[in-house]
Amino acid sequence: MLTGSHSHGQGHETTFAQLVSQRLGIPIEQVTVVHGDTDKVQFGMGTYGSRSGAVGMSAIYHAIDKVIVKAKKVAGFVLEVPGDDASTSMTASSRARPPTRRSPSRRWRCRPTSPTSSPARQLEPGLKEGAFFDPTNFTFPSGVHICEFEIDPDTGATRIDRWTAVDDFGTLVNPMIVEGQVHGGIAQGVGQALLEGAVYDKDGQLMTASFMDYMHAARRRPAALSRWP
Repeated sequence: MLTGSHSHGQGHETTFAQLVSQRLGIPIEQVTVVHGDTDKVQFGMGTYGSRSGAVGMSAIYHAIDKVIVKAKKVAGFVLEVPGDDASTSMTASSRARPPTRRSPSRRWRCRPTSPTSSPARQLEPGLKEGAFFDPTNFTFPSGVHICEFEIDPDTGATRIDRWTAVDDFGTLVNPMIVEGQVHGGIAQGVGQALLEGAVYDKDGQLMTASFMDYMHAARRRPAALSRWP
């Protein structure tokens, strides 16, 4: 599966493959996700603003719709029934109404790739399909995070006592990944709030110009700030 979205640690390799597996009825281990490869992907805008699930997966969903429509036609040809009368998956094909006729997947899966053994005059060989999705509007899910922390007034040392997070996720594709994203977002946010920043000395010299000096200078910042009036 090729996608114009991209993963920066959000778990797209799992959730995208999960969608394909569920809709086509194939083991998730057989789904390979390729993203961000400009040599293979026709078009894509990467990932930003939490758009991969709402936009990227929607495009995958529509592409799967096209694959299913064509697969039904191929399965109907193999089973000698009308295409609309055949229910299909990548593991088996069957007629929707009795008497049921089943065909091993290996028998009909090869048909779309062989012009001599498929209804070539009606269908082009292959099950490769693509889809674009451009939402007409944006989603703005609500949520609130409350952090309770303590600060030592003498040293500026900060200790988080309790963190409460409430988010409106909507439909969860994979709850475990969503929970991991929340934890990762909290860790990143805490790091930005307490440790990250452009720190200068009294002469205006940047103290965080490289990662070698980054944490050394950042650790000294809370103590310095605590002495400010």
